[in-house]
Amino acid sequence: MSRFSIFTKLIATLFILLIPILLLFVVSNRTSTGVLTDEIIKVKRYQIETFASQLDQLFFQFDTYQKMLYESTDVRNLAYPDLLDDVLNKYRINRTVSEEINRLAGYGDWKAVIAVVYPRTGNVIKSSSSLNALPNKLPAQDTFWQYYSDPHEDYFMEILSYPDNAAESGEAHMRVVLKFGVAALRSALTEFKANGSGDPFLYHPEEDPIYNYSVNFDQIDEFLPDLKGLDSSTDSGYLLLKSDNTRFQVHYQKLDSLGWYLVDYVPISQIMAPISRNRIMFYAISGMLLFMGAYLAFVMYRNIQIPFRKL
Repeated sequence: MSRFSIFTKLIATLFILLIPILLLFVVSNRTSTGVLTDEIIKVKRYQIETFASQLDQLFFQFDTYQKMLYESTDVRNLAYPDLLDDVLNKYRINRTVSEEINRLAGYGDWKAVIAVVYPRTGNVIKSSSSLNALPNKLPAQDTFWQYYSDPHEDYFMEILSYPDNAAESGEAHMRVVLKFGVAALRSALTEFKANGSGDPFLYHPEEDPIYNYSVNFDQIDEFLPDLKGLDSSTDSGYLLLKSDNTRFQVHYQKLDSLGWYLVDYVPISQIMAPISRNRIMFYAISGMLLFMGAYLAFVMYRNIQIPFRKL
């Protein structure tokens, strides 16, 4: 019998008992972490897709308003005042168009400037709101929700001319203009954040981001270089990024109406912190049990096997 046979057997027995427990805990911990991660992805994907869908529906609704005005006979008739019968008829049509524009602009909680511009006569009929007035000079080309940065206000604007493609040659008889201020989007992002989201913002590779009103600029600035590498053909997904020893899921969803990305991020390390603390605690307790078992085995060896051998 070797000198440390009992001690060795006790230590081996302790390892045999402890290793299955450790393996079971590792598998259980990995499963729990995977399930929680998948749930975080599902919840965040649902939140960001729902909000992106709401924004797309808003701008598609504005597109519908624009097409309704573009196809309106009364709106087109005002482009040719010489063909109208008399002044009274012209006034009636002008009032009808104005009421229609204000009616469309009054729908919903989201407000936009809706206007019809007649370049040949210089006449402009727009929604009665004094907010977000039209720019002094409209772009020469028609646009589809183009972003414009202005010292007074940033905004998106969409222009459709009649006849088609006549704006570039300066022969447009009528231009239907929709203008939507970025301030409303900032408020919507702030409300979305208040409802439990992380720190949402709108991103476009060629423009400055559109932030919410309580944004963490320093944190988002660290994500922007990685976002610039997004494939333009990718509509949605998420990135795993690390900043200051904190891991983040950065989710993005492309807005079909604007061509911008709705981006939001989740601090995975903070959410996983309780699981990480439990794992560290379990390993610490396992180490203490191993140490105590080894110590008890040594005590038994010194107080039982050695005196017995001497006897």
